[in-house]
Amino acid sequence: MKFDKDELKNSLTIDQIEDLLVELGGEPRRYKDALISKTICHGGNSHKLYYYPNTNLFKCYTACDDTWDIFDLIIRVKRQRGEEWSLYNAMSFVADFFSLNFEEDFSELRSDLQDWAYFNKRSKEN
Repeated sequence: MKFDKDELKNSLTIDQIEDLLVELGGEPRRYKDALISKTICHGGNSHKLYYYPNTNLFKCYTACDDTWDIFDLIIRVKRQRGEEWSLYNAMSFVADFFSLNFEEDFSELRSDLQDWAYFNKRSKEN
């Protein structure tokens, strides 16, 4: 099975997102139909980072006041820790975390993407 960004993101369950947030230090809590985590996106400690499974997106209700997906969150968390990660790194991290056969399939897909260099450049700039 080949993964693209949306396919991988949309395949994750709320339980898997919760596990990833635990791994990233988010100390998530379930509340109704959302997950609420520490604001690990900018190094904060308040539980105001929400994950909405109906959209597969996160929303920070503090300093960031932004919306993004799991891959962008991972990139932001890693940046807070002094590491620069690309979209590819974030996707590989998710796939490895859940033992998905991603590297082999995605490397074939990556060679077909004309805009891949642009995405890598943009992720390094952000």
